[in-house]
Amino acid sequence: MNRQKAFTLIELMVILVVISVISVIVFADYRQGEKQFSLQRSSFAVGQNIRNAQSMAMGATTAGGSVPAGYGIYFNISSPDQYILFADEGDGLYGSGDTDIETFQLEEGVNIINLSPASPLTVVFYSPDPSTVISGDSVTTSCSVNLNYDGGLGKTISVNKVGLIEVQ
Repeated sequence: MNRQKAFTLIELMVILVVISVISVIVFADYRQGEKQFSLQRSSFAVGQNIRNAQSMAMGATTAGGSVPAGYGIYFNISSPDQYILFADEGDGLYGSGDTDIETFQLEEGVNIINLSPASPLTVVFYSPDPSTVISGDSVTTSCSVNLNYDGGLGKTISVNKVGLIEVQ
């Protein structure tokens, strides 16, 4: 009796179905993870750029040949995919007398969906005594920027009056 060992057609079909199901699960999870990482990278970049504005103010970095009164970040809900680092001339607001240092683009799919206390929002740092002014108001104690990935996942960047920056 000669017995040959081999796979049957049914066994091969079962293996292909199992591999297909596992591939679909892995691919779907990969896309979700990609969105989460994109949102996380963007939120940490926003936090880092706010920290850079704070460092530039404390270090008396020159802009356009002179040391400005302070450095800040400007957010506007009408431009949900970007924000601006600027040198402030002393009013705590982003305006025509201020110098743009750099415009930052958020990653594709990530947008600013909410600004608190209101849009537009500016966070300006002054030295030599560290002070933070939020939207030109010396009374406001904190602000937040909410980022979102295409209507799904979200992150919040908060800044308080003493300059503490949190990414949640």
